[in-house]
Amino acid sequence: MLARPRLLAGIADAVAARFAGSCDALLAVEARGFVYGAAIARAAELPLVLARKAGKLPGPVDGVEYALEYGRGRLEIQHEAFTPGARILLVDDVLATGGTLQAAATIVHNGHGVVAGCAVVMTISGLGGPDRLAPAEIFSVVTVDD
Repeated sequence: MLARPRLLAGIADAVAARFAGSCDALLAVEARGFVYGAAIARAAELPLVLARKAGKLPGPVDGVEYALEYGRGRLEIQHEAFTPGARILLVDDVLATGGTLQAAATIVHNGHGVVAGCAVVMTISGLGGPDRLAPAEIFSVVTVDD
């Protein structure tokens, strides 16, 4: 998809249209989520917050540790990256177990924001991600069997 600019633009436009008026900013997860998040933020004309791995952001940060299929991870955002009460759309490339997006949702909640939904390019069914993120709305371009 990244090799086809029109396809990337189409995905960004579809997500922006689906969540129009229901979010104030996007939070994109490192690393491929940054690409989709930037395209969606541009299409929606919304601010973009980057959730990075530990130690990558300057200044004060807020973060959360979470379990991965193969160990532990930590996501961080810059402190006060969004205002309390802001409605935040979470963006990543793939939804599998939901651990990474759940960590992103926790960061949003800890910052007194509201998760407006989740947008992913692909959901791998059967791995529990959508259930783990409930009741958040999930927009997925494609769903594949695991």
